Amino acid sequence: MIVTAGAWDISQAWWDQLTPSGRIVVPIRPHGKGLTRSLALDLQPTGELVAGYARVRGFVPIVGERGCP
Repeated sequence: MIVTAGAWDISQAWWDQLTPSGRIVVPIRPHGKGLTRSLALDLQPTGELVAGYARVRGFVPIVGERGCP
């Protein structure tokens, strides 16, 4: 799954849609401030998401009802 707008968290809906061994690539700005990092997160058999890499990037933030606070 590839997210093309900056997020502040991993949506539960995205997490639920990952298949076993699935990967989500998402630009994330934790806590709504600071630098955005593009993360590749792999779903482990334990149900955890583990980051494979993180790179500083710039993206337009998600807006609207589920937008950044």
